[in-house]
Amino acid sequence: MRSLGFKVFNVPEVASIFINGGGIKFSSITEDEVYVFQLNLIKTMMVLEDAFYNIASSTGQPSVIISDRGTMDPAAYMSRDQWQVVLDESKWNLVDLRDRRYDAVLHLVTAALGAEKFYTTENNTARTETLTQAQELDQKILNAWIGHPELKIIDNSTDFQGKMTRITNTICQVVGAPRPAGTRRKFIATDVDINTIKAAGVDRVEQFQVEQTYLTPYSPSESSPETNFQYLRRRGQKDSFSYTHHSQKSYDNNRSIFLSRAISGRDYLTLLKQADPARVTVTKDVKYFIWNNTYFELENYKVPNIGLSSLVVETDQPAEVIEFPPFIKVKGEVTSEPAFFSYSLAKTFKNNPSANWKYNEQLLQKYLVAKMSWMRRAKVQENTK
Repeated sequence: MRSLGFKVFNVPEVASIFINGGGIKFSSITEDEVYVFQLNLIKTMMVLEDAFYNIASSTGQPSVIISDRGTMDPAAYMSRDQWQVVLDESKWNLVDLRDRRYDAVLHLVTAALGAEKFYTTENNTARTETLTQAQELDQKILNAWIGHPELKIIDNSTDFQGKMTRITNTICQVVGAPRPAGTRRKFIATDVDINTIKAAGVDRVEQFQVEQTYLTPYSPSESSPETNFQYLRRRGQKDSFSYTHHSQKSYDNNRSIFLSRAISGRDYLTLLKQADPARVTVTKDVKYFIWNNTYFELENYKVPNIGLSSLVVETDQPAEVIEFPPFIKVKGEVTSEPAFFSYSLAKTFKNNPSANWKYNEQLLQKYLVAKMSWMRRAKVQENTK
């Protein structure tokens, strides 16, 4: 990142400082001691992160702040009741701790899952977990972050150098630096409720209401509006909201840079005045969950209320090898169909926000093509079994 012109700040892991400094052994401490430890761990992390943020801001230079751990990690080391008490007594909520503090969350899957022969605790005296304990803890930590809009899972499907390259590429995507972009794949799918997802064995599902308001185009003569746009996102859960500004601009070789940044509620209200009058504000109910170590988003459009649901996953793998949740019926891929982008739907249904999308001839034709392609794919897979 430094070679790309960024100052890089690394926030140290607080837990190791506490454990090594106090000779703490989790196998022998009481529940009350666990509560006090984790509560002060979060408070110290927040102080350190805020200090690094202030220092980085004072430089006036593009900066990346990398935290070894995050404020949701302690939830994996406590019972649900203990965690709820921490939130209640500290007057914290999940949107503040999980969504507002971090632009992205990179979950580096432990070597205990997929690279077992390399798993060791010798490089960190504060770590004592067995292989099985490390596997279970990794899943608990990952579950704690479900719901963050930019949760990235970095698994052990490559060697260590390949893993580091994927980490660097992912950070570059977040900050808008030139690197290969991950593909955000979109599929027409059936909507299911949270109970159906949990009944299939999914432990954690988080649901949000997401509003996307598109702003006036960058210029009246924009040649490719579907790849050059900006919008505001208001994302809420249990009456707590986060606000972000997103922009995408294309450049040479049909490549694009996508940037997102957190903004205050006041900035959000100010920028709303630039809303594009030709587009309706898109409202979706979005469920986030993990299936087979892949982060899925199940979107159900509410405004425009057109009867459309889609399954979204960010991956560089071809659709043929994606393991889709069996409890959701996937009907076709529309990743490369601008007509199904929220940006386009906001305009198509501006004056008729309650029309079923299948009555739109353009959308129906593109969907039928996608559906036929999907059916051929399924048939080929069945014949090769």
